[in-house]
Amino acid sequence: MKRRSDCGHVSNGGENPRVVRAVEKGAIQTAVTFKELFKDWYDKSCSKEKSAHAEIYRSFELHIFDRFGALPAGKITLHMWLDTLEGMAARIPAIADRILMNAKECYWWGVKRQLVEENPLDRLDGGSDLRIPRNVQVRPLADLELFYIWRALNGSRLAYKNKLLMKLALAYACRWGELRLAEKSHFDFQTKIWTVPPENHKIGRITGKPLLRPIMPHTEELIREAFMLSPKHQFVFVSGRTGARMSPTSQTSWTYRIQEWVLRNFRYEMRHWTIHDFRASARTRFSKLTDPHIAEKMIGHKLKGVWELYDRHDYIEEQKLTVLGSGLITMRLMIASSYPSAARAWR
Repeated sequence: MKRRSDCGHVSNGGENPRVVRAVEKGAIQTAVTFKELFKDWYDKSCSKEKSAHAEIYRSFELHIFDRFGALPAGKITLHMWLDTLEGMAARIPAIADRILMNAKECYWWGVKRQLVEENPLDRLDGGSDLRIPRNVQVRPLADLELFYIWRALNGSRLAYKNKLLMKLALAYACRWGELRLAEKSHFDFQTKIWTVPPENHKIGRITGKPLLRPIMPHTEELIREAFMLSPKHQFVFVSGRTGARMSPTSQTSWTYRIQEWVLRNFRYEMRHWTIHDFRASARTRFSKLTDPHIAEKMIGHKLKGVWELYDRHDYIEEQKLTVLGSGLITMRLMIASSYPSAARAWR
């Protein structure tokens, strides 16, 4: 008599047990190790995209391969990574940050090619989870830097939806989280108003009031493009992998990739910057175009003293003029960025 486990009958779940076991055995035998995954990503992506690729490889060679190199990449858990990275963050924080950022990219590269099923590091943040000091200093970006950033937003391989988000962040000087959390219903193309609910912006937790921002022709075009990229979702910006809302850490590598692109294509080395620096850049620009209290309202700052208490005006018309004026300055960047030789005029 044959054992039940050897029979070709279909199980209650609708699957043939022998087929399931064969598939599982094959998956185990063909599982890619972390070192194999990393080297594949390094050869096909990292070494071609990043000028510091040799330092990146050396960091993994010194700190990761001995521990995780021979293990199946899909079996290394978040806890295992934390055990390694937490100790490194205390001793060599810059190296820990480099490994975390590049391991994330490596895993996502593998997910897209179905070499691994998920990215265990997706929600791990170097600052909040590993306490890696960032020494963040907000600074306005110079026109020359904005010129090169705009070139990268038009010419780099950064995902198009991410480019749209960054352009809108520069246009509105808003916090990037306000765009990450934005739903399509928040944009009224009839009244030309973008409403940011209190729960989606920083001072809304204190004031309980929404932020109202004007939708201008040049920003409407960007917003409608973003809508088209996520036609079936309530959020304007979603993850390309899952269709879910973007994670809070999804933008951590964008500026690094832009800096790498600018260096590779123009031999121009930018100082470290973040999307948050767009706020300082735009706020500086707004000062040339409108009154201080309007500029503060536009970037979502709480007005001081009795001004906040008694002044309930939304200044939409004034905001329109400021966003329009800022857009004209940005258009100058766009025109200049269409002609590579124009970069000399910005120096």
